[in-house]
Amino acid sequence: ISDFAEVTAGQDPLGGFALPTGQIASLALPGAALDMVVGSDAQGTGSMVAFLALGEAGFAVVSLDNPLAPQQLALLGLSGTAQSVAFDSALRIAVVATSTSIAVLDVQQVAAPVILREIAVNAMQVEARDGIAYALVGNALHTYDLLTGGLIETIALPAQAVGLALDDS
Repeated sequence: ISDFAEVTAGQDPLGGFALPTGQIASLALPGAALDMVVGSDAQGTGSMVAFLALGEAGFAVVSLDNPLAPQQLALLGLSGTAQSVAFDSALRIAVVATSTSIAVLDVQQVAAPVILREIAVNAMQVEARDGIAYALVGNALHTYDLLTGGLIETIALPAQAVGLALDDS
């Protein structure tokens, strides 16, 4: 009998087994996780990893293959305080906004991220997609080419923005 049929019949589709609620695992990190984004590994195995901005501790990669036991795969020190992280899945590039720069990182090998370049700007938040980094810098939105680090455009905002998100549509 299907789970749907059991629910409509007022029966327990879980067979008496309860699903855990609340915290199911934790991982000690060298800094506070200020931002996190989840992506898959580059080898196409379906493995999931989390990319984290860890304040003064920098950037970390955590394996989420076993949700009951996450494992730190890498820790990379960056200049400034890492406060926001984004991931361009097509290019396999992580982008970290720090208090002194935007760090563009090659994460093809998730256990060994490499700094490709640092763009000298104090960005509060960063997002990335299709080879472009979108960064909140003071009262402006800056866009950068992830492959070259070149500034594409600066758009003045009427006030300092408090958040940035990309629409999937």
